[in-house]
Amino acid sequence: MSDDNSDNRWHESLREIEQRLYRHPAVAKVTAFYYTDDQSATSFGAAIQVHDWVNRIAASDIQEWLHKHLDADKVPQWIIWMDPIA
Repeated sequence: MSDDNSDNRWHESLREIEQRLYRHPAVAKVTAFYYTDDQSATSFGAAIQVHDWVNRIAASDIQEWLHKHLDADKVPQWIIWMDPIA
């Protein structure tokens, strides 16, 4: 991820992930991110806030939905649930 082209590809992927997640009916707000683990493998994650009317949704439901709309390597491995800010 050191060169500009690589950075641009990561940022384009983040935008694509966010755009797809905003199309999910339960998603109110989202921020996609990438991270590098201990073995230097880079993966995607997403911090999601759902609409007030959503009682419960599992990360696996979001990921399953995304598998229909994104390349498999772009589906976030980590889903973090955000509470609304009052």
